[in-house]
Amino acid sequence: MIQILFPGHKERTEAMGWYGITIGIGTVLGQFLGGYFSSLTVMEEPWRFVFLINVPLIIPAVFFTIKILNESKASVRQSFNTGGVVILSAGLFCATYAFTLSEHEGFTFKNGSLMIISAGILFIFIKDQKKRIRNERSYLIDYELFQYKNFNLGMAAVSFFFIMLDSYFYILSLFFQNGLKISPLAAGEIIVFQGLGFILASVISVKLILKYGKKALMAGLLFIIAVLIFQLLLFRMEISFPVFYLLLFLHGLGIGSVIPSLATIALSGMPEKLTGNASGVYNTFQQIAAVIGIVAVGSIFNYFLGEKPEYQDYQNAFLAAILINILCIIVVIVCVFKVPDEVLPEMRYIPKK
Repeated sequence: MIQILFPGHKERTEAMGWYGITIGIGTVLGQFLGGYFSSLTVMEEPWRFVFLINVPLIIPAVFFTIKILNESKASVRQSFNTGGVVILSAGLFCATYAFTLSEHEGFTFKNGSLMIISAGILFIFIKDQKKRIRNERSYLIDYELFQYKNFNLGMAAVSFFFIMLDSYFYILSLFFQNGLKISPLAAGEIIVFQGLGFILASVISVKLILKYGKKALMAGLLFIIAVLIFQLLLFRMEISFPVFYLLLFLHGLGIGSVIPSLATIALSGMPEKLTGNASGVYNTFQQIAAVIGIVAVGSIFNYFLGEKPEYQDYQNAFLAAILINILCIIVVIVCVFKVPDEVLPEMRYIPKK
């Protein structure tokens, strides 16, 4: 919707900045509430409240969506591709479940079979979608999207970025609480500073992207690598909490300077008729990447821990996970480097309103 409502580069960049601020606020509240609920003593497993908190948030979201947002839909009425949703959901479910099992059980016949079944279902889905497009019937994915270089680069960039980001938060929570013996509430408070950095970066990055183009985006990615290296060196039991606050805040600055621009890259130059479809595919890739990151990097993290992990085992596991995260960021840098300059053009002289 941002892509459609704000077609100009400057306005869209500013809108994406506000989008980034919103994500930052969600990060702050989510991490704090997650830690707070986990520390409650009113029930045996208080972390289950993290599911309940969604209800009072979704109700006003639905209300304001109906009240404020203008509807955008195709002028030609089409039936919804329910069959495609069922096939795609089944394929993604089998893949997600298999990945999740493999993290805890390793590669077994059960999850190996599920992966094969998932691949078969997704192959059927692709064939079905292509057939529906040829027959001019309703479909879920328009494969014309993948003819656009920016979209392909954006998909690759967002996939590796969220493999890095979601696995990072998962590993960090385990490392803090089990390795460094930090309480869930204190761990949530530390990660709040990451969200604060995210919010600040979302404000600043708008001006930087407009002034320096994709150079600012690449600088943000390199900054994240530098912060991760400092975390490897300084995250120790004997380190005081202000150091944790600072390094998480700096990490948030880097993340907040990158995320809004990834969507801009993927959707840049996309015809309006494909924008909605492209957004759906973008979000699907993002979520799948998050699952893959948590499971894949989490499995490596657990491998280094062993059966009876001690403090040094957690340090070694954290080192292995962060090195994989850095490798993912390097892939993102390569993708951004290949993006044409006109996708994120430099605007050195911005007229004042």
